[in-house]
Amino acid sequence: MNEGECSPGASVPCDNCGTKTCATNCQWNPCSIGTVDSYEPNDTKAAARVLPSIDDKDGSHTYLLANINPAGNHDWYRVFIRDVAGAVMEPFVKLSQVPSGQAYYVCAEFVCEETSGNPPPRQCTVSYGSEVRIDLDVSGCDDNCGAFCFNNSGTLYMQVYPSGSGSCSFYRLDYGA
Repeated sequence: MNEGECSPGASVPCDNCGTKTCATNCQWNPCSIGTVDSYEPNDTKAAARVLPSIDDKDGSHTYLLANINPAGNHDWYRVFIRDVAGAVMEPFVKLSQVPSGQAYYVCAEFVCEETSGNPPPRQCTVSYGSEVRIDLDVSGCDDNCGAFCFNNSGTLYMQVYPSGSGSCSFYRLDYGA
């Protein structure tokens, strides 16, 4: 067979989790990318999936399960975290259950609700299957909002992306304050 030709009905893997099937004209059909997680589309910061708000009370954290599909996909999420009086604001992001043989980056960025505040710098780390965690110091968010302002509330942006192609298997992303 020539390049691009195939046996009708044959199928091969493509684009990470997908398959393509040979048509009756002996040419490959487009790739069907397979299962994508329920947070798609969320491939850019502007299209970050909005998650339910949380606050900084002890135990106020949650997690999600998602996958990197199609190959090279970037996943973005955002969550508003409210600073509650008497609680300590300590936002974190934790990436775990990275599929075997994969290396995934996780990044965290915090945007202060008080626009005059001093947010922490964006931070990134990589997981080769082990659990990794990013802790953010947002104490600068209330630096310039007045003597009686103690508001460290803001929006936490989280990004997960592969160093290679990704996997159909889910990763776990925990976040909280």
